[in-house]
This record gives sequence, C-alpha cells and structure tokens, in this order.
Amino acid sequence: MERYIDGSWYQIPFKDDTEFQTIGIMVKPNESYTQNISTNQLKHNLSSGKYRVVKPISEEITLATEFEIE
Repeated sequence: MERYIDGSWYQIPFKDDTEFQTIGIMVKPNESYTQNISTNQLKHNLSSGKYRVVKPISEEITLATEFEIE
C-alpha cells in the first residue's frame, strides 16, 4: 500500500507481525479477478488522500490500482 503526497508515492508500513500467504491464481485472457484487501494490518489508519495498492506478480510484472479516500 502506498500514499501519494506532494508528487511522490510513499510506502505505508505493515505491522511487524504481518505475514502473507502466497497462492497461485490463474486468470485467463479476457477474464477478471477481484480481490478484497484489508487495511487492518497496516501500522497507520488511512485518512483522506490518494492511495494505490501495488502487487508484484513476477520479477517482470507489477500490478497497481489507485483509489481515493475523501
């Protein structure tokens, strides 16, 4: 998770005891996949502003999506 501040993206740290389970998800061409992302494991609550979720898929591919909290 990153927050946009004054023209730059800054990483929001996770709590120290946060763990992630890696699973393989196959998405065929012209299909989509939706994933809910919890913010409970971030060190800070999200306030109003511009954010993005960044997810590395492989060494060559990283996906990101932006959202705004008002």
